[in-house]
Amino acid sequence: MKRGDRVVHPTWGPGEFLMLTITGKARVRFDDEPTLPRTVMRSELRAFAPQPAPSAATPTAETPLYISADVETAAEPWQVVEALRTGVVPARGVREYTVGREQSLKSLDELLAGGSGCRVVWGDYGEGKTHFLEIAEQAALDLGYATARIVLDLHEQPLHKPLRLYRALLQRLQLPGLLGRGFEPLLERLRDSREHYEGNGARASRFLSPYLHALRSEDEPALALLRDYVAGEDVPMHMVRWELDRIGWRGQSPLTMSDFRTYGRMYSLLLSTWACWARDAGMKGLVLLFDEVERVDVYDANDYLHAFEVLKHFAAITMEREDLSFDPDYLYRGGQSIHRALPLRFADDHPLTTVFALTPLGEIRYLFQGVTLSRRYDIELGPLKRKWLRALVLKVAGVYRRAYPRFELAEEALEGIVDVLPRELDASQDSFRFAVRAAVYHLDALRLAPRFPHLNQPPRSEDIAPF
Repeated sequence: MKRGDRVVHPTWGPGEFLMLTITGKARVRFDDEPTLPRTVMRSELRAFAPQPAPSAATPTAETPLYISADVETAAEPWQVVEALRTGVVPARGVREYTVGREQSLKSLDELLAGGSGCRVVWGDYGEGKTHFLEIAEQAALDLGYATARIVLDLHEQPLHKPLRLYRALLQRLQLPGLLGRGFEPLLERLRDSREHYEGNGARASRFLSPYLHALRSEDEPALALLRDYVAGEDVPMHMVRWELDRIGWRGQSPLTMSDFRTYGRMYSLLLSTWACWARDAGMKGLVLLFDEVERVDVYDANDYLHAFEVLKHFAAITMEREDLSFDPDYLYRGGQSIHRALPLRFADDHPLTTVFALTPLGEIRYLFQGVTLSRRYDIELGPLKRKWLRALVLKVAGVYRRAYPRFELAEEALEGIVDVLPRELDASQDSFRFAVRAAVYHLDALRLAPRFPHLNQPPRSEDIAPF
């Protein structure tokens, strides 16, 4: 590849290749983020050959037969319905078809109104933890928070590996009002803030301020390396320090980011710094959402302890001190003096919020008592109750009507869906998600029946795959 070549990335889409970094990665200016070059693995790039758009008169295999002019009048509701139909939790409108969660939503609203804090969402498999986290993320974005939501995974993003968590959170960082994900737009807003880019500034960070210095220097090699460092990538620290010396950095030297659990303190400091800098950049703060700590039974004993050591660090900076089951002053600080001197948080008033979705296995409940005995942070979910089905169908139908305003839906047809859903749910292992998707399938059958007579019969429960 040479500078100026058009390339495409599976996540970031098409862009222009700029250069290779000293670590062999590719620096690319993507079309969706023209002012913020991004560093990616060279192996992830392919040559980009734009395809001509198909003629409007020529349907493609990807064009659903039922798309009509209705979509143009209600794009967002249609997108919600399409997401539900295909088994994807929609990015917007998720609260519109939520039923039976009034107390849980009230607790979430109180959390977000407070500007910082913590909630632990307890729910068994299929009881709506992911659905609830989607509500929380969208509500936070609507209120002006930056957000990052990840799925905890034993192999890729385990709770006992804080660097991997940090790296995943930075990749998933989303700013209110912006498409795309990543941390660069946030730091771009602070580019001209002397308090942030100077090493002795009032809001300086030894982890993040060097990036701002490189950004202002407009030195591509230094910026590429500092971008990878801030993102938590594996970079040679001697090269980071050499590049900073070369471009005249006079602040504290950045510290190596480690994946050992003893450095949980470093990441509580870093994430609270991001929260404070998000507020400094005009947002309300930062909300971190961790989806489903399950399969914890496959952790070994050391991983158990290390995972809850990391969880304690999050609790220490987002829960009230009197609610903790441990003394945060005695959290492990590391063996070296430079690490022991790190504060637990960037500022006492940091606007950081965490939401954890936990599966209520006995061992998790027991271990979590070592974090807090208080129940004020708990949000308890439960299975979908039959008495909620009618309200659920009406809510889904409300979104559906806005997506397809020409579709006339008789009330007796709605009642027919309400009558048949309980029998279908008996065969489902994922009741809440199944009910939503089944309701959409029944509405599809009613709407398409005039054009597709074989759809007059409602779908059988065994034909509707769960999410």
